[in-house]
Amino acid sequence: MDPSFNSFRYPPETEEALRQCLGRTDTTTEAFLVDCERGVAAYLRTLAGDFSGGLPATIDADLQRIEHEAAQLRSSLYALPSEISALVQLHLLGAVQMQRMRRDQAALEEPLEDLAAAIHALRLQAQDEAKLSPPALRRRLLQGLGNAWRNHFNLRPVLPGEPFETVLRILLTPLAERDPEVAEWLRRPSLAGLL
Repeated sequence: MDPSFNSFRYPPETEEALRQCLGRTDTTTEAFLVDCERGVAAYLRTLAGDFSGGLPATIDADLQRIEHEAAQLRSSLYALPSEISALVQLHLLGAVQMQRMRRDQAALEEPLEDLAAAIHALRLQAQDEAKLSPPALRRRLLQGLGNAWRNHFNLRPVLPGEPFETVLRILLTPLAERDPEVAEWLRRPSLAGLL
């Protein structure tokens, strides 16, 4: 993955505050931090409009390359039946070999077609996501941070509730400088109602 993909890093004081709040310094905490950084980076890139067709430019370029290579493979595979038939007519292949090769060809074509369909579906979803308003993007950010909390610590992200509310404040504090709405959230006595 492109190292610039995750362009947001929490400052050391945020990382330390999180560790103290949780009372742990294990790999689960580190993985949680990394997932939160990725979510915040995606949020900031989206707000900045740093997306091509709803996807980060590096991912879009990779998907275009994969689509092109898969299309070339499919094109080559589609030409095989006539070539196989020619070999049978020249008595270089038997009927059993021809059937086996056609089965093998079909087994290769289907995953390539599935891949093309999956990339197309991803692009459509990304285009829909790109149309989200800033408040909807903020909700997605909060949902993403809540999902990271649930996935790494197996705890439900409840607002108001401890320790998640304190953790969320710690995670959002570095964003307050960049996003006035986040700064407004942090001035509230409680983050209840955000999730």
